[in-house]
Amino acid sequence: MFCGPIMDFSASWKERLPGGVVGPGCFAILFGTYIFMRIEEMEWHSAVYFLIVTGTTLGYGDLEPKTNHGRIATALFALLAVNVIGGMLEPAKWYLSKLCTAPPILKETDLEKVKPSKSKNKKKKS
Repeated sequence: MFCGPIMDFSASWKERLPGGVVGPGCFAILFGTYIFMRIEEMEWHSAVYFLIVTGTTLGYGDLEPKTNHGRIATALFALLAVNVIGGMLEPAKWYLSKLCTAPPILKETDLEKVKPSKSKNKKKKS
């Protein structure tokens, strides 16, 4: 019962927010950068790198939050960022699914017409 509204929102937030996926993506990076610069005292480029690695769930482990507040902020940011990154990858998913499920260009019968016959390829021995 609890997961129904959460899952519905997770599937439809792209249509409800202004800017589609670009708006929330920019907001997540800008706001996250500000938060991690303040809480963890990171430089802006380190904060952006950390947010992208965390949001895409790569998690190299070379940067990590050092404070308890930073760990809580990372957990909350990860919940937001995974949904945003998933929304940003939706066009790629759509394209690849269409590409993989497209009907074949040539049919089996067309391929039989194109194959060279064995008798034509054999050289006559003299």
